[in-house]
Amino acid sequence: MFDLIIKNGLVADGSGKPVQKLDLGIKGSEICALADLAEAEAGSVLDAAGHTVCPGFIDVHSHADFTLPSGPTADSLLMQGVTTVISGQCGISSAPLLDETRQEFIAVQGSELYPQPWREWTDFASYLDFLERLRPAVNVANLVGQGTIRAAVMGYSDAPPDSGQLKQMQRLAHDAMSAGAFGISTGLSYSPGSYANTEELIQVTKPVGEMGGFYFTHLRSEEESLLEAVQEAIRIGRESGATVQVSHLKAAWPDNWPQAALALQAIDTANKNGIKVAADMYPYTAASQPLISLLPLWAQSGGKQDTLSRLGDKVTRQKIQDSMKELSPCRFVDWQRVMISGSPLAPEYQGKYVSDLAAGHDQDPFNWVCDALIKTGLDMMMIMFISSEDNLRRILRHKAVMIGTDGTGVADQECLLRANIHPRNYGAFARILGRYVRDEQVLGLEEAVHKMTGQPAEWFGLSKRGMIKPGHKADLVILNPDKVGDLATFEKPHQYPAGIAHVLVNGEIVVHHGLATHKRPGRILRPDG
Repeated sequence: MFDLIIKNGLVADGSGKPVQKLDLGIKGSEICALADLAEAEAGSVLDAAGHTVCPGFIDVHSHADFTLPSGPTADSLLMQGVTTVISGQCGISSAPLLDETRQEFIAVQGSELYPQPWREWTDFASYLDFLERLRPAVNVANLVGQGTIRAAVMGYSDAPPDSGQLKQMQRLAHDAMSAGAFGISTGLSYSPGSYANTEELIQVTKPVGEMGGFYFTHLRSEEESLLEAVQEAIRIGRESGATVQVSHLKAAWPDNWPQAALALQAIDTANKNGIKVAADMYPYTAASQPLISLLPLWAQSGGKQDTLSRLGDKVTRQKIQDSMKELSPCRFVDWQRVMISGSPLAPEYQGKYVSDLAAGHDQDPFNWVCDALIKTGLDMMMIMFISSEDNLRRILRHKAVMIGTDGTGVADQECLLRANIHPRNYGAFARILGRYVRDEQVLGLEEAVHKMTGQPAEWFGLSKRGMIKPGHKADLVILNPDKVGDLATFEKPHQYPAGIAHVLVNGEIVVHHGLATHKRPGRILRPDG
């Protein structure tokens, strides 16, 4: 007697093997049988005729940690088939927080778009305890942010750490790993993580490597210095012992597009030399990040108030604009391809391009950016159209590359629903299956499912997930391969994808006939399973 039988579907089991017509028997949170179950009994039955049954998709690059507290049902993730996320990316996790720097960190990282109940935790262990009490709809594996660790110890100083500060950062990394982090992440184009040189990053990552963890990295450059940035990541992995994950791999702006193939070659060479390196990507040619990331890093040192003071000083502001014009990424920027996506304190900017906004205020784009940051207290997000479709397809095909949204989980958060956020928040996985599998045949169906399920589960050690087999957790997606596809656009991003019929997390139905059930059966995952 099963709790649920899924019958008549074609099973893509996550291994990459050809689909097979098999039934699934589920009891509790686990798959108990994979066979012809025509004669078996069950409490309920889902008929998957004409559909493909896959393991739940694993979003290997997620910022859902910033939206789950206010939207734990994570509808935009579940509706595209995501059942597990790896969060705490790009150097910024919500913990650990130390008393002496806590308010400074919250002032910089807090946003009207992503409200957080900061009072609920201090160290990484208490943060994971909070998530377990929250009981989100998706499974969550967590990383600790190197930027958060540096901010906890040093605030937003751009100075090198002394020996005591370095040891304290190592201790916080070790404590996070002991609490249940899968690894550490860096965001090396963001303050304050970007102030660390390579030697500091190696030392802070060593406890992670010693404990078998991962080094996720938003590279120091995705523009002209992309190859140097990839080599820096490889060196950190080699010298710390951590497994390297290159986040949202891309080459930004046309002058740098030829470097994408060379970056993939560098990853191949590292793996041949015994350094474990993989990467992830999202299937869009546009990136999204805070508008403040366009400022030179020296202008962001000291935290929010120091940055605003510099922008408000006429002489310093001119120096900032001069630096922006000379340095990456702004020296490559086409302002007609930079759109304001989230601006809760000035919503009139949302969905408009910087070139048009600047012209409307009779300003050059550099002046407009500085004024807008002052007006909104630095709380602005942008979308930049920077990559090429040819590179996207090339990266997608690579055997070491997995899939992430680089997004959040949107449910009923009013402020987010008013913003023109990146459509990857709603459609990344469906877009892979619709556009790049069915329509363009860049990947085969089984290969794509493997990249989204079995491959990341094996790579990250996500025990009993990512495969359809007896004894594994019943994280499942039932989709129509002829209809699946993304509907979210940059103009109208808040649209669920087509073709996702049912989704299960730990044996519970969270999407039923294309509608969210708002159940919250997710688990907080730890490296020990």
